[in-house]
Amino acid sequence: MTLTEGLIILAAMVMLVLVVQGLWLVWKSRPRKAQAAPTQHESRLGHDERIEPSVDINTGDVTSSIEPTFASHPSPARAQPRIEPMIDATASIVLDRPLASDVIWAHMPPTRRVGHKSLLLEGLNAELAQWEPLQADQQYTQLQMAVQMANRMGVLNEIEYSEFVLKAQKLAEDLGGSIELEDMTLVVAKARELDQFAQAHDAQLVVNLIAEKTTWSIGYIQQIAQRYGLMAGTLPGFFIALLPEPESPPVVTLTYDARLAMSDMAANAGLKQISLTFDVAQHAPEHAPFALWKCLAQQFAADLDAAITDDSGQIIGEEQFTAIENDLQGLYQRLAQYELPAGSLAARRLFS
Repeated sequence: MTLTEGLIILAAMVMLVLVVQGLWLVWKSRPRKAQAAPTQHESRLGHDERIEPSVDINTGDVTSSIEPTFASHPSPARAQPRIEPMIDATASIVLDRPLASDVIWAHMPPTRRVGHKSLLLEGLNAELAQWEPLQADQQYTQLQMAVQMANRMGVLNEIEYSEFVLKAQKLAEDLGGSIELEDMTLVVAKARELDQFAQAHDAQLVVNLIAEKTTWSIGYIQQIAQRYGLMAGTLPGFFIALLPEPESPPVVTLTYDARLAMSDMAANAGLKQISLTFDVAQHAPEHAPFALWKCLAQQFAADLDAAITDDSGQIIGEEQFTAIENDLQGLYQRLAQYELPAGSLAARRLFS
């Protein structure tokens, strides 16, 4: 073999190594795909079973138990809101005679809102002598109509309160009753105070999971989410985790790029970030919502080879989680002192 031939063979071998290495890097950097669903012979999970997460309140650990369930099921029904003096302005109506609930409902305003604030109605049951949301086939001697003074959409102003007053006065006139209203100046002042408190104590904790080695396909994210019992939300790029607490809103929300989820290229697209959100005021601390949020973040990070960061890109580790949890204890105490404990219906309405 001549020197020239040897150099040609060596060059060909180097080119082959470079091509193989390039193909390997392309394969490694592809979006991580969801695995095909296992058969019942390949897994001890049946077709309609999944892993449901639970939290040990003492240790904060997430465990998984096998619980037969359908792949999707309806969220728990929400309790009917009740009038709360802390967050509602109220008009009291005394009726000339007991009236049936269907008669009262027939004269209610066609829209049950004032701006972005909800209207509520309760009646004094003539037979039981107790206040309640109007029930079918019951009669009432007095009514309370209320408007919420603040929520995340803003604070009740003079124009909105005037609209509420007109609706309450018309209801009283149509039903033949007398009405007693709160002074507008006092209501608006109370609404502003409530709104200032809410803004100072509104906490929605968010962590971002950032891909460190490879991107993820949407199918792969969905597979991991379902593994931990999260259910698909009503919007694209949206999954929710529920606590076993009855009538509870989502405790953790998983989101990713909704535009990508709706695009024609969704099946082959690669995600580099997902977010996990915990809405603090919506859940009582005794149900350990923080522990679930933290542990889901850590479990997802491990499964996805992802870094846990805040919105500024700073890494969140055990020390940062501990500091956040300590701050939460003070927030929980201040909400309770204001008679709006986290997880109460009043707190859920105010922080919504």
